[in-house]
Amino acid sequence: MPMAFVMINTAQDQIVPVLERVKEIEFVEEAHMLNQEYDIIAVIKTETDKDFTLTLLNIRTTKDVSDVIFLQTLT
Repeated sequence: MPMAFVMINTAQDQIVPVLERVKEIEFVEEAHMLNQEYDIIAVIKTETDKDFTLTLLNIRTTKDVSDVIFLQTLT
């Protein structure tokens, strides 16, 4: 089961709207605002590698997302 922590930066003053949009994406288990280098952290868990790739693509192409980095778990 692919799983990752996804750190997201947003356009200025768009953290809350982006957070709400990210929470709506299938396979996003949870998402929270941060007060650090990144604006949002999301946890994604999927059943297949294809769903994992599509979920990351959906996050990256979400309106007002400016940067994404993810850390995939080994288990």
